[in-house]
Amino acid sequence: MRGLLADEYGVDRDSLSWISGGLNEPLLESRGGAAPDGVPCAETVESLDALIQRGEIDAIISPIEPNSARDPASRVSRLFPDSLAVESAYFTRTGIFPVMHCLVVRRTLLEAHPTLTGALMKAFENALVFALKDLDRRDYPKVASPWLPTHRAMVRAALNCEPWTYGVEANDAAISALLRYAHEDGLTSKRLDPSDLFVPEVQHGPPVV
Repeated sequence: MRGLLADEYGVDRDSLSWISGGLNEPLLESRGGAAPDGVPCAETVESLDALIQRGEIDAIISPIEPNSARDPASRVSRLFPDSLAVESAYFTRTGIFPVMHCLVVRRTLLEAHPTLTGALMKAFENALVFALKDLDRRDYPKVASPWLPTHRAMVRAALNCEPWTYGVEANDAAISALLRYAHEDGLTSKRLDPSDLFVPEVQHGPPVV
């Protein structure tokens, strides 16, 4: 998020102070080491939602909205009201669909079982195809939304593709940006390349459609 704000909106990294905490409820234990050296980041014993409602912080970055943003009487709201349009335009312009997770395997295990990489890739690709087809079933929806098929069609139309993909090549724009941000934020001692991190078998994983 720090890199995206800097790239897209010219936000100076050094102009921000960060607070780590629970979104709607206080954290039960310290997260510790949430920021690299040189990045001011404090921890709060309160929830971030409580702080923003009192005006003690300016914004929250979170995967979901805080409770106050759903309250019509609250002063808290989304930074971008039409976030779908903003996010679609960002994807169209940059080709970046943020990566959700990364699978890692011990090097010694891969050396002992050379075919394991290909087998894992195939298993995850098949699981993704199965999950997407299962999501599209009409007779018993997987999500409690009456407009799920319409939403799925809207996503495909907005992005002009099926965004969920595996393999380094299909996610090169996102991974390269992530590695650049990691270096600029002091999380890595040098600028890494995607090829430095992944075994050759996943470099050119086919996109799932």
